[in-house]
Amino acid sequence: MKIALGTVQLGLPYGINNSYGVPDNQEIKQIFDVASNLGINLLDTAMDYGDSEIKIGEFSSNRFNIVTKLPEVPLGIKYDKSWLVESVNSSLSKLRTNTLYGILLHRPSQLFEPFGAKLYEDLMTLKSEKLIKKIGISIYEPSELDKILAYFDFDIIQSPFNILDNRLLTSGWLKRLNSRHVEVHIRSVFLQGLLLMDSKFRPVKFNSWEKVWVRYENWLRENNATNIEACLSYVNSFEEINKVIVGVDNKNQLMEIVNSNTKIMNERPFEFDGLDSRLLSPSKWNDFN
Repeated sequence: MKIALGTVQLGLPYGINNSYGVPDNQEIKQIFDVASNLGINLLDTAMDYGDSEIKIGEFSSNRFNIVTKLPEVPLGIKYDKSWLVESVNSSLSKLRTNTLYGILLHRPSQLFEPFGAKLYEDLMTLKSEKLIKKIGISIYEPSELDKILAYFDFDIIQSPFNILDNRLLTSGWLKRLNSRHVEVHIRSVFLQGLLLMDSKFRPVKFNSWEKVWVRYENWLRENNATNIEACLSYVNSFEEINKVIVGVDNKNQLMEIVNSNTKIMNERPFEFDGLDSRLLSPSKWNDFN
């Protein structure tokens, strides 16, 4: 089971296609029950995802491995190990667990701040103390790896990757990470829900890429595939990818995703190559109308 459950939706109203808001506690419990029954064994969260960690601790019943993300070291403080230890212990307490499968740096560029080497050393210490099994980084684009992995080694890399955004592949980093025995966790497989939206409801700001949407819809018809099937089958076709993180608002969405996770489609239209980073990076979506 490559699918892992992303949990930002459990703590924050997240996603361009989210019409449900934050699920209530009963729905969250059902999501975890369904995930466990379907063989999903990894949850992805972050210390900054609202009260997501608290809800995981309350309702997941220690049935999953958990990867969380460390926020950036606050500006204006002098970093020392106590900040890291307090952050990790706070997460462990909220998650109601004694150890974490992984901790990722949410802002890995801070490794090149004056305290960066000490932060890395302290993470390695927590790993040796068995509080953390693996350490890693969450990136926005593969070019970040050129500099970071020249100086630091990690066990997990989390990166965006989807039908429109295959920069991790074309940069060569997908194969290089595999050769280094680094776990590759993929997020944004549905591009925050944009790839699942009906064209009638897609925000007009994305009309600049109308040719892409037309080609996408034609490609789905040519392959007799739903958008969920196409998105999942493309990323699943790469054996170098270890986990595909998906977020859901309710248990029915999760069941639909898992039931759609069977089709094989490893080719994508060439028209998707070299697309504007404004489209591929949700963090830039507020920069244009």
